[in-house]
Amino acid sequence: MSEDDPDDALFAAAAAALPSDTEVALQCLWRECPAGARVAAGSIAAALRSQVYGIVRDRTAVDRELERLRLGGRVRVLQLPAARDEAILVDADRYHEAACAALDASVAGGSGRAALRERPTALTVDREALGQEALDALTARGFCLPTAPARTGPDEAPPEQEWLWSVPGCGALWTGLVAVRRDVLRTLGRHRLGGAQRVVVERGVASRLRESRLDMRFVLRDCVGRELLTMDERLTNLGLTAAGRAAAASLAAASKRKR
Repeated sequence: MSEDDPDDALFAAAAAALPSDTEVALQCLWRECPAGARVAAGSIAAALRSQVYGIVRDRTAVDRELERLRLGGRVRVLQLPAARDEAILVDADRYHEAACAALDASVAGGSGRAALRERPTALTVDREALGQEALDALTARGFCLPTAPARTGPDEAPPEQEWLWSVPGCGALWTGLVAVRRDVLRTLGRHRLGGAQRVVVERGVASRLRESRLDMRFVLRDCVGRELLTMDERLTNLGLTAAGRAAAASLAAASKRKR
């Protein structure tokens, strides 16, 4: 076929309009988001980068696509304060609506709204554009957080404090996920060869799931994405990977020391 063939152009346009695997994974994760993973007072469905890795195995492709979506203003990619190697992923429009609502509830005259619209993809907060009053209001609400202080030598001036964009409730989400993940690893670690049926493991962590308001699917996607465990094609049997067995052994040793 020639490059001028209209069928070729139509096919190329249709292919470009199709969502990528990463976009489909994100929509699935947001649609199935449990109550404990809804942040900003439950107004935003959240997913973790590790969970996308658990669905789309090509990590390089996922990272590239998430950056494209971030720069396109469609997805906010926010660093989790408690885990610098993890990112929380939320819909950019929902995030903007929640942040604007927080400003409207705290700051008279809509101060800072323009800066929120102009910087939908930023990782760090533009203090000058946002204004101190709006920054204080968003920090109090959990949408901004100061970076950790940097260590400096005796002859070095500390760098100026920066603020990162965040999302309210992400700390509780992370705490709950880590607690359930540890219980999953402990439960599998007690089984022969580090494998068990999913229903058995889910029964063993049921109380922790209720406390965190997460579901098993949410946790397992994180564990698979972190390469801590594997699931069979029917999603009914779980098994620890080498990294998962090492993590389970470490948790068991720490538990013995506490006793």
